[in-house]
Amino acid sequence: MESKRLWAAALFFALSAVYPLSPGAWAQSPPEAASCNRGWNWNQNSLGQDPCHVASMLQTACRNGSDTNGPQSLNGSYYTPPQEERSEDLKCECDTVTYSLIMACMTCQGGQSYSWIEWAHECNTTHVAQYPFDIPNGTAIPRWAFYNITTLPDQDYNATVAEAIGRDPEATPKQTSGPSKRRKSGATALCEFDHSTRC
Repeated sequence: MESKRLWAAALFFALSAVYPLSPGAWAQSPPEAASCNRGWNWNQNSLGQDPCHVASMLQTACRNGSDTNGPQSLNGSYYTPPQEERSEDLKCECDTVTYSLIMACMTCQGGQSYSWIEWAHECNTTHVAQYPFDIPNGTAIPRWAFYNITTLPDQDYNATVAEAIGRDPEATPKQTSGPSKRRKSGATALCEFDHSTRC
């Protein structure tokens, strides 16, 4: 019996050397980052990032780096619409581009999406078919995310419509070396995708 205890203690210390313990270590694992199920490659940008990853990058930039974990895996729950008591939500999630990316992230994991009307219910200001902030480096927003969702009868994200619109041209971060037709961000990107809007 004593040899079993010594063996268990030796194993514990050996594992502790390889995997140092910290408060809460082994008690819980970090939340799993969201990613699309197989068969949703069409919704990726040219960098191979799915809408969960793109939404995470936009949220992190908008929230000045405070949302570094990004969207978590659904695991049967649904993401909640922006709420008035969470001021960062109202700032960073009240545009249809972010809405479309988050809904695409939910849908490609097997979740159920909210309509734009449900999503934007508590928003003070909304931005339709445009992303109101600078696009952060290291990502690109697919064309389908700029679709004017309010033109659909139910104003709900529709994966079939998004797939038909396609990825290109994408909205990418501004270049400092000079203008490029494909390198547009913010409201300017809307002009490239929706010619009915005045630029």
